[in-house]
Amino acid sequence: MTPTQYALAIKRLGLDQIGAAAFLGVSPRTGRNYISGDAEIPLSSERLLELMLEKDVTPDHFGFTDSNKSARLEARSQRKARRRQSRRQSTTRAARKNPFAPGAA
Repeated sequence: MTPTQYALAIKRLGLDQIGAAAFLGVSPRTGRNYISGDAEIPLSSERLLELMLEKDVTPDHFGFTDSNKSARLEARSQRKARRRQSRRQSTTRAARKNPFAPGAA
Protein backbone atom coordinates (compact mmCIF):
# COMPACT_ATOMS: atom_id res chain seq x y z
CA MET A 1 0.00 0.00 0.00
CA THR A 2 1.41 3.35 -0.99
CA PRO A 3 1.17 6.43 1.22
CA THR A 4 -1.47 7.87 -1.13
CA GLN A 5 -3.53 4.67 -0.95
CA TYR A 6 -3.23 4.74 2.85
CA ALA A 7 -4.41 8.36 2.98
CA LEU A 8 -7.39 7.56 0.74
CA ALA A 9 -8.26 4.45 2.76
CA ILE A 10 -8.39 6.24 6.10
CA LYS A 11 -10.38 9.06 4.52
CA ARG A 12 -12.93 6.59 3.11
CA LEU A 13 -13.19 5.02 6.56
CA GLY A 14 -13.97 8.42 8.08
CA LEU A 15 -10.73 8.77 10.03
CA ASP A 16 -8.20 11.55 10.23
CA GLN A 17 -4.47 10.85 10.60
CA ILE A 18 -4.53 10.81 14.40
CA GLY A 19 -7.71 8.75 14.56
CA ALA A 20 -6.28 6.21 12.13
CA ALA A 21 -3.11 5.98 14.17
CA ALA A 22 -5.14 5.36 17.34
CA PHE A 23 -7.25 2.74 15.56
CA LEU A 24 -4.15 0.93 14.28
CA GLY A 25 -2.43 1.17 17.65
CA VAL A 26 0.49 3.35 16.60
CA SER A 27 1.63 6.82 17.63
CA PRO A 28 0.39 9.90 15.78
CA ARG A 29 3.95 10.44 14.53
CA THR A 30 4.01 6.96 13.00
CA GLY A 31 0.66 7.65 11.35
CA ARG A 32 2.09 10.83 9.82
CA ASN A 33 5.14 8.88 8.69
CA TYR A 34 2.88 6.39 6.89
CA ILE A 35 1.36 9.22 4.88
CA SER A 36 4.67 10.95 4.16
CA GLY A 37 6.29 7.67 3.13
CA ASP A 38 8.94 7.88 5.87
CA ALA A 39 7.68 4.63 7.44
CA GLU A 40 6.47 1.49 5.75
CA ILE A 41 2.87 0.54 6.47
CA PRO A 42 2.85 -2.89 8.15
CA LEU A 43 1.28 -5.67 6.13
CA SER A 44 -1.21 -6.38 8.93
CA SER A 45 -2.46 -2.76 8.92
CA GLU A 46 -2.58 -2.74 5.14
CA ARG A 47 -4.65 -5.94 5.04
CA LEU A 48 -6.98 -4.73 7.77
CA LEU A 49 -7.71 -1.48 5.93
CA GLU A 50 -8.18 -3.29 2.61
CA LEU A 51 -10.62 -5.79 4.14
CA MET A 52 -12.55 -3.05 5.89
CA LEU A 53 -12.96 -1.19 2.60
CA GLU A 54 -13.83 -4.35 0.69
CA LYS A 55 -16.46 -5.47 3.22
CA ASP A 56 -17.71 -1.93 3.91
CA VAL A 57 -16.83 -2.13 7.60
CA THR A 58 -16.06 1.04 9.53
CA PRO A 59 -14.12 1.45 12.79
CA ASP A 60 -17.51 1.91 14.49
CA HIS A 61 -18.20 -1.80 13.91
CA PHE A 62 -15.33 -2.54 16.29
CA GLY A 63 -16.59 -0.09 18.89
CA PHE A 64 -13.95 2.49 17.97
CA THR A 65 -15.13 6.07 18.25
CA ASP A 66 -12.89 9.03 17.70
CA SER A 67 -14.50 11.02 20.51
CA ASN A 68 -11.30 12.95 21.13
CA LYS A 69 -11.36 14.60 17.69
CA SER A 70 -13.19 17.74 18.80
CA ALA A 71 -10.96 18.00 21.88
CA ARG A 72 -7.85 17.73 19.68
CA LEU A 73 -9.15 20.40 17.31
CA GLU A 74 -9.91 22.72 20.23
CA ALA A 75 -6.46 22.16 21.74
CA ARG A 76 -4.86 22.84 18.36
CA SER A 77 -6.70 26.14 17.97
CA GLN A 78 -5.70 27.16 21.51
CA ARG A 79 -2.04 26.39 20.78
CA LYS A 80 -2.21 28.49 17.61
CA ALA A 81 -3.77 31.37 19.53
CA ARG A 82 -1.02 31.20 22.19
CA ARG A 83 1.67 31.20 19.48
CA ARG A 84 0.11 34.25 17.81
CA GLN A 85 -0.06 36.05 21.16
CA SER A 86 3.55 35.12 21.94
CA ARG A 87 4.73 36.46 18.57
CA ARG A 88 2.88 39.74 19.16
CA GLN A 89 4.45 40.11 22.59
CA SER A 90 7.96 39.36 21.36
CA THR A 91 7.56 41.94 18.58
CA THR A 92 6.38 44.51 21.12
CA ARG A 93 9.30 43.72 23.45
CA ALA A 94 11.77 44.10 20.59
CA ALA A 95 10.25 47.47 19.72
CA ARG A 96 10.62 48.66 23.33
CA LYS A 97 14.26 47.58 23.44
CA ASN A 98 15.10 49.07 20.06
CA PRO A 99 13.07 52.08 19.03
CA PHE A 100 14.48 51.78 15.50
CA ALA A 101 13.30 48.17 15.03
CA PRO A 102 10.74 47.57 12.27
CA GLY A 103 7.27 48.28 13.56
CA ALA A 104 8.51 50.54 16.38
CA ALA A 105 6.85 53.79 15.56
